[in-house]
Amino acid sequence: MTSLPVDSDAAVELRDYWRILRQRRRVIFLSVLACLAAALIYIATADRVYESTARLLIEDGSRTYTRSDPSQPFGDVLSLPGHDVLTQVEVLRGDDLLHQALRKADVPAGAVTTDIARVFDTDVVSVSVRSSNPAYAQRVADMLPRVFMAYGVAMSHDDVAGAARFARSRLAVENNRLANAEIALQKFRDREGITDLEAQRTAGITAARAADADVLGLQKDVQGLSAQLASLRAYRGSLPAVSKVPKTVTNPNLTALRGRIAALQNDRAKLIILYKPNNTRVQELDAQIASLRKQLAGEPPTVTTVTTSPNTVAGAYDQQIADLRANLASKRNELNAARAAQRALNKDLTRYAALQRQEAALQRKVDRSQSASAMLATNAELLGIREQASRSPASLVSAAGPAHLVAPRIPSALAAALLAGLFLGIAAALLTNHLDERVYSEADARRLLGSPVLGLIPRATPALTGAAGARPGSASPAVYESFRVLRANLQLSTPERPARSLLVTSTMAAEGKSYTAMNLAKAMARDGQRVILVDADLRSPTLHERLETPAHPGLADVLRGHADLKEALHPTRVPGLRVMPAGSDPGGAVETLTTASAETLARELSGMGDCAVFDGPPLLEAAESLVLSGQVDGVLYVVEVGGPPKPMLTLAEQMLSNAHARVVGVVLNRVDPVGLGYGAYRRRDGYEDSLKESDDALPAAGLAAPVPAIAADEEEV
Repeated sequence: MTSLPVDSDAAVELRDYWRILRQRRRVIFLSVLACLAAALIYIATADRVYESTARLLIEDGSRTYTRSDPSQPFGDVLSLPGHDVLTQVEVLRGDDLLHQALRKADVPAGAVTTDIARVFDTDVVSVSVRSSNPAYAQRVADMLPRVFMAYGVAMSHDDVAGAARFARSRLAVENNRLANAEIALQKFRDREGITDLEAQRTAGITAARAADADVLGLQKDVQGLSAQLASLRAYRGSLPAVSKVPKTVTNPNLTALRGRIAALQNDRAKLIILYKPNNTRVQELDAQIASLRKQLAGEPPTVTTVTTSPNTVAGAYDQQIADLRANLASKRNELNAARAAQRALNKDLTRYAALQRQEAALQRKVDRSQSASAMLATNAELLGIREQASRSPASLVSAAGPAHLVAPRIPSALAAALLAGLFLGIAAALLTNHLDERVYSEADARRLLGSPVLGLIPRATPALTGAAGARPGSASPAVYESFRVLRANLQLSTPERPARSLLVTSTMAAEGKSYTAMNLAKAMARDGQRVILVDADLRSPTLHERLETPAHPGLADVLRGHADLKEALHPTRVPGLRVMPAGSDPGGAVETLTTASAETLARELSGMGDCAVFDGPPLLEAAESLVLSGQVDGVLYVVEVGGPPKPMLTLAEQMLSNAHARVVGVVLNRVDPVGLGYGAYRRRDGYEDSLKESDDALPAAGLAAPVPAIAADEEEV
């Protein structure tokens, strides 16, 4: 358990809150107990309220007819008895229906209260009636749904009857309109000679399409003949009046030139026999041959001659042109006739379109009157049936059962009281802890004194001291083990510089410093050390009574010079442990404990054994501990859980620091044994039994704890 830190910068962890709640559990328990008592008083004094519930199913008529459908003008009426669920809930909440139900159930006004609500998003409505009289609640819960259903039947019948009369009158009007529309349609058909207007229009369309095809074909024929005539005329204009026939023959000059060349070559051959090639006559012949050859190369191979005669082809073309003119005139006449027929058919089609529009308008009137008449006939028939069989818009799902107690709700009240008590108790515990300036945790002691916590001495409880078979006054295993842990931690905390002399002190009296010093000395002696326990609390000595040793000579006698150290040391029943009591008239020797004498005393006693343990007075109540703290090897500071306020511990730490004391550690005394873990371990493997058999059992509690077993245990030791 821990208190909230004084400085706001320190964070409080979750385990610290748990320790706070565990330490303040009595506050929480009282808060829960008070809230539960208040709840029980409320349950005992509150008026009893009983409730009976019935359930109605509201039928939704919109499942059959859509009210916004224009084809169903009587949808609102035909949908009865289905209604909007929320609307019916409001009707049920009305005072008129409640008064009728109270009167029929023979229940006085004001004797009941109702709670009418829709069950989630369903069409079911819950009707709950509460009263201090269970019979009243059941009767009204049974009667109110019946009154509502009767009201719905009456309302439904009136609405349906009026709608049925209106539907019948409208049906007569629509039947008259239908007869007039059918007569007008028939007169129109007779006047225009229409048997089947659609078939006649279809035939006209077919004929018009054929006429269009004929006109198109004739137009193509006329265009083709016109183009052909124009082509013949153009070609005829290009023909000449006479016919010229060309004739191609071989060029006669070629034959003549070749003959002359052959003759000259024969002459040259004769001259070559007689003369040389460079002879003048031969050269002349060569020149003539070359000239003729050149002339032969320039002559064409053939020559063309033209024969003129009258043109016979022009007459044939003239006859073709005359025939085309006659054919074109005939086609144009056919085209004109086809166009006339086309215009006549298109005119008939235009008339058919107008007749069709008139007939369609008259037919729509007939169809509309037929549809309205059929709908009104159906609605009139349905309304007639509904008029004869009117029923409520609701049906009873579950009838009202016997009324049951609903207030006060005992489980809910107790649960709420328990939760409220826990909440208030936790809040009170946290607030109390915040306002409490005392030390409750290792973290507080470590932060305030600046030294590690070496030991946690549990508070004596029946669970620790009341083990079956334990001797009266014997220490519990948890207490025994806590001093062994303290001894081990003390040795491990100063491995390089062991404390040969140790001062055990506290802030105020009754914090358990003498108890701690004595049992630590015993634990060290049982570990094989030679220990001297000095009762330096000259104002309130107790060790000689606890250890059953002579009261003098002691420390006061040594300080006065009336005895030496060896005479002042007395053996105990614990091997290795000797004690120096306060001595004769210790109060008068207070002034003799100076810094010099304390230094000499600590040095000489530490030389006579392995460790000298001084049980000093409270630091803030006497100066002896402050004098000794600067002369011993270490100071072991004892803090009672929930004992001195934090400011006093802060002051003690400053005083020790000013005295240059070496605080080796802190011991928390009277710690809540819950959570320390000794109980489970000591019950294993016969560990507790071995401790019961030990002759060296420690005292079960500190000096301030009024546990009778302490004195008995000291007497045995």
